[in-house]
Amino acid sequence: MKINIPKTVTPLELSEYSHALTEQMFVWVNPPRSLINQFAEIFNDPEIGQDEKFEAIKKWLSEIWSQGAEGTHWTVDEVAEMFESSKETDPQFYPWLFSRTMQMIAEHRGIVKKA
Repeated sequence: MKINIPKTVTPLELSEYSHALTEQMFVWVNPPRSLINQFAEIFNDPEIGQDEKFEAIKKWLSEIWSQGAEGTHWTVDEVAEMFESSKETDPQFYPWLFSRTMQMIAEHRGIVKKA
């Protein structure tokens, strides 16, 4: 018997960060290990400069945030634009969003019994 495990995409309510935000994002919480390892390699490689790391991380996040329904996908440029615009008005938003995304992936991977 062959079992195909589909992509699991979980909504992230931005109201967790601020009640003023009513939007949802969608996080691919079961990406393949190779994609997680790719992120770790980029993040931990001392030979990759900060700008190059940031570009690679934006690309990685755009993939993680683009597995939901059409119209909810993020391009690399949109991730960059969100980062730049939030830097001035709410500098903790992007770090929170990144951290929450990673937390959701870790929580999903750590669950013993799936619902």
